[in-house]
Amino acid sequence: MGTLYLKGVRSYNPTRFTEINLNKKINIFWGQNGSGKSTISGYFYSPDDPQYSQCSFKTNNTYNYLVYNNQFVIDCFYNKAEQSGIFTLSKNNKEAIEFIENKKEEYQKLQQEIELIDTEIKKINDRTEDVSSTFNNDVWEKTDDIRNSNLKVLLTGFLRKDLLSKQLEKIYEAKNIDIINLVNEYNTLVSYKNTKINEVIIPQIYQPSYIELELLKTSIISSDNSYLSELINELCNSDWVQEGINYIRDEKCPFCQKETINSNFTNEIKQLFDNTYNENLEKISFFLKKYESENKNYISCLNDSLTTCEYIKRDHEIWKKIQVFEQLINNNIMVINSKIQKPSIIIELNDISEILNEITEIINGINLEIKSINQNVINYNKSESAIKLKLWEMIKFRCKDIISYRNSKLSEIESTRQNLEQEKNQYIKKQSKLNIEILEKEKEISSIDETIDNINDTLISLGINQFKIAKHENDKNLFYLVRDNGDSDYVYRSLSEGEKTIITFLYFIELCLGSNTQNNSNSQTKFIVIDDPISSLSISYIYEISSLIRCKLIEKQNNFKLVILTHNLFFLQELLIHTKTKEREFKKDHSLNKIVKNQYSAIEELKREEIKNDYQSLWMILKDARNDKINPIVVPNIMRHILEYYFSFQCNRDELKKVLDDLANGDNISVNRAFYRYVNNGSHSNSINSDGILAISVDRYFELFKKIFIQTNNLPHYVAMMNEDNEEESHH
Repeated sequence: MGTLYLKGVRSYNPTRFTEINLNKKINIFWGQNGSGKSTISGYFYSPDDPQYSQCSFKTNNTYNYLVYNNQFVIDCFYNKAEQSGIFTLSKNNKEAIEFIENKKEEYQKLQQEIELIDTEIKKINDRTEDVSSTFNNDVWEKTDDIRNSNLKVLLTGFLRKDLLSKQLEKIYEAKNIDIINLVNEYNTLVSYKNTKINEVIIPQIYQPSYIELELLKTSIISSDNSYLSELINELCNSDWVQEGINYIRDEKCPFCQKETINSNFTNEIKQLFDNTYNENLEKISFFLKKYESENKNYISCLNDSLTTCEYIKRDHEIWKKIQVFEQLINNNIMVINSKIQKPSIIIELNDISEILNEITEIINGINLEIKSINQNVINYNKSESAIKLKLWEMIKFRCKDIISYRNSKLSEIESTRQNLEQEKNQYIKKQSKLNIEILEKEKEISSIDETIDNINDTLISLGINQFKIAKHENDKNLFYLVRDNGDSDYVYRSLSEGEKTIITFLYFIELCLGSNTQNNSNSQTKFIVIDDPISSLSISYIYEISSLIRCKLIEKQNNFKLVILTHNLFFLQELLIHTKTKEREFKKDHSLNKIVKNQYSAIEELKREEIKNDYQSLWMILKDARNDKINPIVVPNIMRHILEYYFSFQCNRDELKKVLDDLANGDNISVNRAFYRYVNNGSHSNSINSDGILAISVDRYFELFKKIFIQTNNLPHYVAMMNEDNEEESHH
């Protein structure tokens, strides 16, 4: 198992990872030069190179990486006069070979057990993810009302299931907090941000004096200085008589309406209501005015203070308390009025102290809240953080049961995982012991002589006898190239490209089969990467290179993973020609992919039936360009190559030249003429600058290209190669 992640390197997307699946035993990639193949091999050759800082290879296995690419050739041959020796085991010591083979077989069996455990561990990890996913969903549901309230803003940065759950793990306390109260607290803080609320001022209340209250309790009656006093007291009608005085007119009695009033009677009546009586009435009247005025003023000032306080809403209980107070004051005013009307009655005012205490207590509470709000607003960020903490503690309380359940499940899973890890470690220890035994035995029988023989025998079988490899005279652990005449100076640089390819690849193949150190065991799985071993100058060795890969690696080696990258379709066909014919069986061990490049490199699956020869591949490139899979800048050159291939094969190059000349001369649009001249085979020697045709759109390229096949009566071929419906053909 393994996935390569490339980002921000060469032709790969700088902001998004390109995932390359390397899970199969044999992974083959085809792509044009410049599509991004060498970036893949470059990563495995030098993963610590700074240009790969954003790239990674994720795998559960430990590999021995072996990479054949241009840098390998430079490092091992171009810049060196001699090469490190490759140690292989002498086949003459059959007993030692059998011992090593048996130990390696034991090693592989242990590796299989480890892989089985890794599979179980992966299942355990999947269970962990399932438990975590369920937990995330449950927490999300528990916070639904919060996310639909004004408190949502306090969860900014955590409004994703996984982030919300992760943050919850950092909260230590769980508190049962009412969400309505918390919403109100936060709304209040936000509402009064950057403002200061004025506190409610309680006016001074008027308090009647003891004398005034006692006067109200005193019965004010007539004096004893008149002969009428005894009668009036007996009748208890002093208030009635006093009221009647106001109705005396001349000598007519206001009660009996007869002429019974004389000056003597009038004097006697006046003596009944002397100065003391009148003074007391005046005091009560004055008290009434003062009582009414002071209390009305108190109510007015209190209402003003409450109204100007924006914190107090119209539905606050304080308003009802003030209404009760006002009603009590009005009742007392009516009582005092009754005393003035009937001075003899004894009255007592309704007690207002209780309602006053309630009003004062409520206002004091309001002012405490206002002080708290003002203080919170002054320290807004601190106050918001405090509310945020309350919110998380509330969420923690809500989720305590699902947290407990999740922890219990994870504990069970972790216990199982640890047991598997312990079992795996036991197998790894056994592998280490086997490795030591294998290493010791290999040191006894390994040498570079067999590698030298293998490489030289292969060179001779290929008809190459002008040079060979030999053991270094001064260091028996090194190779060097030597010509058949014994000359060893700069042999590699004097070879043809094909010879360079063969010798470097033979060396690499032996490296895959052996080791460049005498005591390095091959027990570890090898991760072999082969990048474009066939160049245009070494094309004659396609069969030999593909045969070496198939015979020496694919068919004989079990303990390896192989990645092959190539631009050559013939080489690709040679690699695949002996693979399993059934697609299902092929896909068990193989993956086949295409690397395409438009703005950035991308990986696509490639089906075996899509693999064509070089001519067919040119048409495949055109179709990729039409579908925006590769950069359209290559289109004119590809079209020119197609015309060369096709009309050379048809022996109609002269007809093609004539048609292209006619199309160029008969078109009034300059960029169209430039295109026809560019693709004209005869124009190659004229060094025409292709910049003039780059302004044409891709669709226009195809229109002009198709027109060539129409004019040469080859439209059916164009339609077949481009997989188009042959509609136009019916019109011609």
